[in-house]
Amino acid sequence: MTAGVVASATALAQDEDSNGADSSSRGRRFEVTVTNLTKGQQFTPILIASHIRGLTLFTEGSPASAELRELAEEGDVGPLTDALQRMREAREVVSTSGLLNPGASVTMTVAAGGYFDHK
Repeated sequence: MTAGVVASATALAQDEDSNGADSSSRGRRFEVTVTNLTKGQQFTPILIASHIRGLTLFTEGSPASAELRELAEEGDVGPLTDALQRMREAREVVSTSGLLNPGASVTMTVAAGGYFDHK
């Protein structure tokens, strides 16, 4: 992301277990807000994923994957979303559908819990 972004995440404790069982790891969600602080640059759709520690999308000094290149060059989150959804290390992937205008914010929520505690 560029220097014109502010992102904040808040862990939300939500009980999703209707049986009354301990749901301390199942009902956790992260609320992520991204704000475009630029004066004249629109951002392409925003992609957020909850995942386990150690999930990497690129290695410094190595070529980017085709999915990451598509996001960086064309602003298309579809291929990277599909790739993340196929990974066992990712739990949930969400994205916006439109551009984020200067001065605007968008808030999204992703499921987390257990080992899926990174975003």
